[in-house]
Order: sequence, then structure tokens, then C-alpha cells
Amino acid sequence: MFDKLQFILDKSFSAENRFLRRVETPDSTHNKRIPLTEDKIRTLKENYPQIPEEYVSYLKNVGWGDFRQCGYGIYSGPVTLDSIGLQETYPLKEKVIFFGDNFSGDMAGFNLENNYSVVVLWHATGTLHETRLTFRQFIREQMGMGPFGKDLFIH
Repeated sequence: MFDKLQFILDKSFSAENRFLRRVETPDSTHNKRIPLTEDKIRTLKENYPQIPEEYVSYLKNVGWGDFRQCGYGIYSGPVTLDSIGLQETYPLKEKVIFFGDNFSGDMAGFNLENNYSVVVLWHATGTLHETRLTFRQFIREQMGMGPFGKDLFIH
């Protein structure tokens, strides 16, 4: 219950920042994240007025870049398949903006036609998978962050 309440109230992603500081190699050339400036956040919100606030808060407080030694990477802003030259490779019917990838070709994004739901484009099949997760739930899953900050990647 406490973890669920913290989940709702922590708009600054401080729990995720603490978790990453604890589990990442501190002097690695990876794990570099750059918080978005207020100007870039304003532009992002102007371009996508319905963009989930959790995503904006993540970019502002955690930043774009990779985490967990290139386990996952968040882009500095949303991209479309057109903007990265993949529209012919993955001819999606849905309108999606992508926010990150797993360094293996699977990209995650928001389905603009379904209330900005979090989706994953599986590169092997070219299909779009509805995660049924919020941005925060999805990003914690990619971090391997479980309830109460448990590291799910350690067995």
C-alpha cells in the first residue's frame, strides 16, 4: 500500500533516481542522463499537449539517456518512424511517437490514437504491443525496479 501511495505522490521520480544511483556502476561511460531544460519541456508540451505528465516529469527530473549499462535508453524527445526513416520498414496504421528503446531494436512509445497509451514496437515482427502500463510502470519495469526499490535483475 505504501509503495502504491509513494508511486502516486512522487512526481519528481526521486525513488527511481535513488534506485538508479544504488544499482548502476557510478563511473561507467554509460548511464549518462541529461534533464530536459524548461524551454525544451515547454516546446514538448506545445507540440504534444496531451503528452503524459509522468513522461515530462521523467525527462525533467531523471533525464534522457541510458540506464543500467545500456539496458534501456530514453530519447531526448519523441520521434516518429518518419523522422528516423523507418516508416517503410514498419508501416503502422496507428499514429505513434516513440520515447525510447531497448538497444535491441524494440522501441517504446505512446499511441496517440489511444489516449497516449504505452506501446512497444517489436522489431522482429513489426507489430505494436499494447503494454497496459503507465509510463512510470513501464520505465520501472525496464529499470528492473520492483516494489520498495527491490532490484528485480538480481536473483
